[in-house]
Amino acid sequence: MQIGPYKKILKLKPIEKDGNQEPELKLYGSWLRKNGFEIGKEVEITYGQEYIVIYPKTNIS
Repeated sequence: MQIGPYKKILKLKPIEKDGNQEPELKLYGSWLRKNGFEIGKEVEITYGQEYIVIYPKTNIS
């Protein structure tokens, strides 16, 4: 397990949707797997004004 936090700087790119451009953010790389984001696993996204937090979804009830 890595100890962080670490930073990654990415650029929002445009995507065409319903005739409008919307911002798109694509995340990929081995750093995701190393931090608990496995292929096919669900993620939980919490967001608000000027922040987004993404967690690997756990099955804890």
